[in-house]
Amino acid sequence: MRRAGIVLMNHGLITWGATPMEAYQRHMEIVKKADKFVGGGQTILSVQTGRIACPPLAPALRGALSRDRKVILEFDDSPEVLQFLARDDLERITQIGPATPDHLLYTKRFPLLLDNDSVEKYVERYKQNYEKFHSEFPMLDPMPRVILERGVGMWTAGKDARAARIVRDIYRHTMRVIAGAEKLGGYETLNDTDAFHAEYWPLELYKLTLLPKEKELAGHVALITGAASGIGRAIALRFAEEGAHVVVTDIADVSEVAAQVKGFRQAIAVKLDVSDENNVERAFEVAVREYGGVDVIVSNAGVSSFGTLDVLPLADWERSFAVNTRGHFLVARAAMRIMKQQGRGGSIVFNASKNVTAPGKEFGAYSVSKAAEAQLCRIVALEGGEFGIRANMLNPDAIFDGSRFWSEEMRAMRAQAYGIAADRLPEYYRNRTLLKTEVTAEDVAEAALFLAGPRSAKTTGAMLPVDGGVREAFPR
Repeated sequence: MRRAGIVLMNHGLITWGATPMEAYQRHMEIVKKADKFVGGGQTILSVQTGRIACPPLAPALRGALSRDRKVILEFDDSPEVLQFLARDDLERITQIGPATPDHLLYTKRFPLLLDNDSVEKYVERYKQNYEKFHSEFPMLDPMPRVILERGVGMWTAGKDARAARIVRDIYRHTMRVIAGAEKLGGYETLNDTDAFHAEYWPLELYKLTLLPKEKELAGHVALITGAASGIGRAIALRFAEEGAHVVVTDIADVSEVAAQVKGFRQAIAVKLDVSDENNVERAFEVAVREYGGVDVIVSNAGVSSFGTLDVLPLADWERSFAVNTRGHFLVARAAMRIMKQQGRGGSIVFNASKNVTAPGKEFGAYSVSKAAEAQLCRIVALEGGEFGIRANMLNPDAIFDGSRFWSEEMRAMRAQAYGIAADRLPEYYRNRTLLKTEVTAEDVAEAALFLAGPRSAKTTGAMLPVDGGVREAFPR
């Protein structure tokens, strides 16, 4: 009988044929036979776990894994994973090794089993193993890529969501390989020496040197409020350009904004009313569930109201404070809780307003509530400093492009106050600046990027005007 393929021990299956299709068909035939022999198509048993929607351990775990660079986590509590984690021999079979050398490069040799282990112990064992072989190459990242916890699920870590998903898919496959091999008499894989040389294979290490330089916010998770339009939208898209995974939130539909981010699972859209405590908590739960935590917050959502104080309805006054003050408090509080759990600091950027330092006539509710937001920012800086949590504010003015702030009614009211036609309002604001320039949402996004990222690592409690130079609004 003519041979159709060869199985390489601890490596994989090679098949051949007269054409690529023939080789592929033979490959699939052999795989199906092997699957049938092992007992594929197994029934997933019902596993009682008391699962929770948002594992509370995730931020602390992500913080521990982000020692040298930030990582994105993916969580998997599927029935297949939970059934594997319910095995009595879990501790033994997870510490045998990967299914193939190629898998090792993505998943590391062993997963971390949280039942009786920790990230610190895992790293120490990795260092000891590295030192045992006296390699000529520098030690690679010692952090685990797969983290397992009985009754909870599996986290996989990567430099971005795509990398975390690849690790997840590979280890789910490894689970099936282990389960099948154990049925047939026992799972075996590479010994210590072979595993080390597979991980430190010179060709693979050389490929690592060819990787492009990471972007400014690579591995960061940023949550932006009020991101359906205007400044928030521009910030979300700009942060994504710089490698951040963005949680795009607004009381309006933000799906279109998230869809503009092309990276794999790099953006998620969440409906959020920042004045609602439960809404805010759920939004942060989503961020933790999807990415493992948060590093950057842009508290941008706001509303405007106008009218002199003697005619201003109480409802408008209270609405301004509900969004422009309470909303920022609720977002900052939720962010600080997670950032403290992560133990890696963080950056909270408040979009305040030129009205903080130069309040506007007939803008009382807006100006006073924004001044309270500015004071909140300073308190966050005071209380967050010892935890590496920075808080700074932006003071933009008159951003017309794509902003819902400047409704037709608002334009008409301000134009009337200045005695000009409504269509001349942008020109009026431009000419009153010292630089005689129009400030755009993209200009504010650049300032937000500066305050969010490492370039402002030593700055907190600061106020950064982005207004083209409005002398009445000079910080004082």
